[in-house]
Amino acid sequence: MTTENGGPLWLQTTYYPYMHASLYGRGTVLHPLVTSPKYDSSDFTDVPYLEAVSVYNEELGEITVFAVNRHLSEGMELSVDLRSFGPTEVIQHTVMEHEDLQAANTKLHPGNVLPHDRGTAVAGTAASPPFCPKLRGM
Repeated sequence: MTTENGGPLWLQTTYYPYMHASLYGRGTVLHPLVTSPKYDSSDFTDVPYLEAVSVYNEELGEITVFAVNRHLSEGMELSVDLRSFGPTEVIQHTVMEHEDLQAANTKLHPGNVLPHDRGTAVAGTAASPPFCPKLRGM
């Protein structure tokens, strides 16, 4: 969160992934097996473009999948095998994206980068746009 004395408040883009993790990351952590193309950075080798973790909330009967697509120009398909949980349906697919990877929320444009629920997930798969910090559903 950013504010000015006596002025407005606006939420930085990093606020939303933490908010969603706090709201939906409750339950038993499931460590999915993720197969993804990899890249090398100046500090690390074999960094997966696609990273994911899941949380099973037994009380609500929900599984939340948090996923990050680190690829700067290509979307990726995320396929999730949930057959051990029986029939599933997508109840929400939240995506945070912007065509400008340097875009930020500012005092003048506080809603420039916001998560939205217009993801295209269906039971079992979800499309993750380039550099997509998170999705929820399944």
